[in-house]
Amino acid sequence: LVLAGDGGSVDLEARTRVAQALVEKGTALIDLNRDEDAIVCLERVVTQYAGTGEVDLSERVARALRVKAAALLKLGRDAEALAAFDDLLTRFGDAVEPDLRESVATALGARSALLKRAGRDAEAAAAAKSVLEQFGDGPPLGPVKLRARVLLVCGNAERDLENAPQALLRYGELAARYGDEPAPEVQKIVASGLAQKAILLAKLDRLEEAVEAREKLVARFGESKDTVLRGLVARALHNNAIALRKLERPEDAIAVLN
Repeated sequence: LVLAGDGGSVDLEARTRVAQALVEKGTALIDLNRDEDAIVCLERVVTQYAGTGEVDLSERVARALRVKAAALLKLGRDAEALAAFDDLLTRFGDAVEPDLRESVATALGARSALLKRAGRDAEAAAAAKSVLEQFGDGPPLGPVKLRARVLLVCGNAERDLENAPQALLRYGELAARYGDEPAPEVQKIVASGLAQKAILLAKLDRLEEAVEAREKLVARFGESKDTVLRGLVARALHNNAIALRKLERPEDAIAVLN
């Protein structure tokens, strides 16, 4: 019934409910692998509610652009995902509200990674530097989710700039500060940080430490029912089995997969 509401209603609360329902529907469609349908749903949020100037609606528009970009990435449409993140930054890059700042941090970080993946190294480096210029002084004041997100994207930016020691410090601080937070959204950020830390350690040929980082991820989130966390745990177990074989610990590798 919420989705049947009038998206153009003058009642802000009603419009916010409709926008939120559309974002949630788009997210659910992605979970069902109906990515094209999700994109259509999320574009409706942007079309109907962008430019209102209302903070509550702007937060939903920013979220819709983030989720749309995620759907496009699943489909391998990196250029369109980059355009979605650029749209978000154009609309909300100067926002001060915590939820919008988190979306901006996410978009800046994703932009750096996508440009690097496209071989546009100079632009990727500039994007990573922009992350650190805006957020590199440490976790900002605000909700835990914003502070955790900033540590993650700054860690990724340091990684993209090949500042491995600083990246590892950021990932470590993220887990130390927020590893016990109960909020699912914060747990996903912490788990992503541990996964990225393990990837970087493996790249540095520090396999024992990479295994340890993944073991922490599994220990903290192995019982979660969340789809994203379950995927991160599964990848951590698989990658640890590979690493343990390289370390000539075949029995441990077998135990990990049992």
